[in-house]
Amino acid sequence: MVFQEGHPKYGGKIKGSKNKVSQKLFDEFLDTISEVEEDKQISKGKSFFKHIIEQGYSDRTVAVAILKKLIPDRIFNKMDFEGDRDIKVQFELVSTEENEFGDRVIRRTT
Repeated sequence: MVFQEGHPKYGGKIKGSKNKVSQKLFDEFLDTISEVEEDKQISKGKSFFKHIIEQGYSDRTVAVAILKKLIPDRIFNKMDFEGDRDIKVQFELVSTEENEFGDRVIRRTT
């Protein structure tokens, strides 16, 4: 549907307002992590984040997933390619296989 210019806005989310459902769900998630961390049988005395990092050491796919969330992808724009800049773009071909433990392992091809 196309609105004519000057058409008044009715309903909808107010610009800049927080998404209440997502915030509520996130708060509940953090509360649940705290509860489980206090249960020493489940958490074995570790924090949730320590457990995740340890999983990253034993399974590279977990490590890659963590890093992808923490380190933003480089986004190129037109200005990156203008002027007297030397641009080096490197591609790496990788494949994944399962090791003897059933973990996904990245194999680099040369």
